[in-house]
Amino acid sequence: IAWVNPRGPKQTAPLDFDQRHSLTGVFDVRFAKGEGPKVGDMYPLERFGLNVLVSAASGLPYTPIAIINEATTGAFAPQAVDLRNSRTSPWTFNIDLKAEKTFIVSNFNLTPYLWIQNVLDRDNVTNVWEGTGLGNKTGWLETPAGQDYINNNRPIDSSGLTTEEKYRLKETNPQNYGNPRQVMFGLRVSF
Repeated sequence: IAWVNPRGPKQTAPLDFDQRHSLTGVFDVRFAKGEGPKVGDMYPLERFGLNVLVSAASGLPYTPIAIINEATTGAFAPQAVDLRNSRTSPWTFNIDLKAEKTFIVSNFNLTPYLWIQNVLDRDNVTNVWEGTGLGNKTGWLETPAGQDYINNNRPIDSSGLTTEEKYRLKETNPQNYGNPRQVMFGLRVSF
């Protein structure tokens, strides 16, 4: 409470995991033996299945703080610039797809499948730098202290990167984003 106001808070604050909107849609189509469109005497889509999962969710609350070196400072005392959990991270949107077709070989059902997660390869921000509300930028390098840091540490070290380039790599923390597109192939065998 002292972090927000020396007197008790006069407003409610959402919890860190308070996600106001979460939408999910599932589209699933399956064709059994002898089902689906007919081409001549064949049913090319028999024993075929397609599943599409679409999800969207509003962002999670966070407390905006004064811009500080969040990326490389191990421990710091953030200074809130607004009410606790008064802002939210961006919405996320995702589409997953799985297609499979079963073939009968002897007494075995062989089902090869293609499974694609995050079909659109969307950069879904799952965590933000609280100074900017962005997943890839703390805003600290644009401050006078950040500019001094860049100017006083210009030499390129053995990595071949400048101080600014190394800081930008740290800022673009992959843990701030959901998984990129993943394409998986598999084979399920049943008998």
